[in-house]
Amino acid sequence: MKKTLLAIVIAFAFASGYSQTGNDDLSRIAESEMKSAYRLSNFSANQNTANYDVVYHRLDLTVNPAVQFISG
Repeated sequence: MKKTLLAIVIAFAFASGYSQTGNDDLSRIAESEMKSAYRLSNFSANQNTANYDVVYHRLDLTVNPAVQFISG
C-alpha cells in the first residue's frame, strides 16, 4: 500500500513539473504583439507622398514557366 501511494505521489509530482512548459510560446506571442502595436501607434506618414491618390495600377508582365524570371 505504501509503495502504491508513493508511486502515485511521485507521478503527480512529475506531472505537475512537466505541465508548466507552455509559457514561452505565450510570452513570445505577447512580445511580438506589443512590438507590432508599438509600430502601428508610432506610424508617421511621409509628407512627400501624402498627396497621391492612386486609383488604378496596370502591370504588363510576361511570364514563361520554363524561365525563372518575369519580364515586363
